[in-house]
Amino acid sequence: MKITGQTPILLLFIVMEVLQGCSFPHYSLLSNGPSVGVDFTKGKWLLNEVHTKSSLDIKLQQKLDAFLTSKIADRYSYIHTDKTVLIPNTISSVLDLETLKTIKKGASQFDYVVNLYSNKQQNQAGTIDIDGTSNYYKQKENSATLTLEIYDLNTLQKIYTKSATGTSTISKGTTSDVNFTTSSDMLLLGCYKRLEKSLEKTSNY
Repeated sequence: MKITGQTPILLLFIVMEVLQGCSFPHYSLLSNGPSVGVDFTKGKWLLNEVHTKSSLDIKLQQKLDAFLTSKIADRYSYIHTDKTVLIPNTISSVLDLETLKTIKKGASQFDYVVNLYSNKQQNQAGTIDIDGTSNYYKQKENSATLTLEIYDLNTLQKIYTKSATGTSTISKGTTSDVNFTTSSDMLLLGCYKRLEKSLEKTSNY
C-alpha cells in the first residue's frame, strides 16, 4: 500500500468507525449474604460440580479447581474425582438444606463445599450484529450472571456468597451497520475472573 499524507487520517477514520460499533462489557459485583471472605487456613474443602447454561462448565470447573489447588492443595478435592465421596453423581446447583445434608452424609470428612453456578444468561446480539436498522428502534443486550457460594457442612450454613454480572449492550438508536459485542460465554469468563479476584483479595490462606 502506498503511504500518503492522507493514509494516517484514513486509518484513524477506520479505527473510529470500528470503535463506534464496539460494545465494551460492563461488570458489577453483588452480595446477597456473607461476602467478607473466608478462612481457608483450616478444614477440608470440596468443590461441587459447576452448573451453567453454557458449554463452559468444564472450563470454569478447571479454573476454580486450579485456584483452590494452588491455595489449599492438601485439603481440597473435586466432588467427582475424590473416591471417598459417596454421593449421587448429580448434585443440584441449588444447595438447599436437604442437599447439604446429602453431601455431608456422603462426604463426612469434608468441612466446606464450594458451589459455582449461573442461572441467568442471554445472547440477544451474538458477537457481530449486522442488523443496524433494528438497533435504531430497540436495545439488544448480551448478559451473564455467575454466583459463587461456600457452605459450612458442619453447621449447614452459607458462609460466603457473591455474584458477578456482565453485560454488553447495543443501545437503542445505534446507527452503525456493524456492531461488535461480547458473547454471554465470554461474559461468564469475565464474571469468573472478578469473583476469583474478589475471593482471593478478602480471604485468608
